[in-house]
Amino acid sequence: MRQMMLMGVVLLAAFPSGADTIVFKFGTKLECKVKGDTPEGLFVILGEDDKGSMILDRATIERIDYDYDSRLKALSNQEAATGKDMAREHYELGVWCEEQGLRDRRMYARALDRYLYCKDKPGVPDEVWLRLGRMYEKNDPPNLTEALAAYSEYLKRDPASAEARAAKERLETASAKAAPPTDPAKTNDGLEIRGWSIQGAGNWANQGSARSVVDTGNNRTAVLQIRYEGSGKDKTAICLPLQGDLSKAKAIVFDVFNPEKADVRLAVAVVTGPAFEWYESRTAVAKAGDWTMAMRFDLTFSNWKCKATGWNHAVKPADLDNVRTLWILIYNGGANGIIYLDSIRIED
Repeated sequence: MRQMMLMGVVLLAAFPSGADTIVFKFGTKLECKVKGDTPEGLFVILGEDDKGSMILDRATIERIDYDYDSRLKALSNQEAATGKDMAREHYELGVWCEEQGLRDRRMYARALDRYLYCKDKPGVPDEVWLRLGRMYEKNDPPNLTEALAAYSEYLKRDPASAEARAAKERLETASAKAAPPTDPAKTNDGLEIRGWSIQGAGNWANQGSARSVVDTGNNRTAVLQIRYEGSGKDKTAICLPLQGDLSKAKAIVFDVFNPEKADVRLAVAVVTGPAFEWYESRTAVAKAGDWTMAMRFDLTFSNWKCKATGWNHAVKPADLDNVRTLWILIYNGGANGIIYLDSIRIED
């Protein structure tokens, strides 16, 4: 009777994704969220809406295959309890995510996130840079600029790596054959015509899309159209690979048209240096139903935040002579909408 009941639960309570999997000794599986042990047994939550629950007899369970969120939460709890940074365990979680990516490509983004988190920490093998290169290539969309940088970094540590050398040569050849980007100085457009893409969607950022479109009411110049969705995170993030030197630049500037009925907050971030450090500006407000002209984020002010400041706005971006990526962040929370950016430019 117990076996028949649990087999029925598998059909009724299965999660589409992001669930722990309980494997029973009698061969069935149950997808759920494991909450922990009680005196009566293992307490689990059932269904996408978390409205169902049950207690399982531990004696019937062969094993529990925890999902990414459960594994990451357990790691964070262990770090909080011990006061230790378990960088090696974060790396191993990234390896697990990479293996899961063979069945679900969305897991590659989570592997990339874990590798970025631990890449410079003690105890993490140099192979993290090789794996970073792979994940940048497999990310959706791929970031070939950062993949090339990661493979190059690994070759400094292991010059004999055939995989890294072949990947580096392949990406360098592809880059050399690619058509050079349009020079914004020779057109009426700025960086909005470059290859921006949504990043972190479903992981640490909201869902959305980014594409250049023609503004028929503005001399047919291009504007960057960003659609954002409130999908459980606080922001939508778009990214542009921008390998270059901004050490003499004063600010990142753009015009914003917000057609929605509510104000929207925006920020920018730059990722710089060999350690891929993230520096994020304070937010600025794009007023509802109007253009905000020359929204400016000054690179010379000490009001940017990074990991070293505990994410307090108290520092200027470092290593601006080695900028790797430029980010624009739309802090939309649970709101859905659209916003347009024009004349995205670096002010010298």
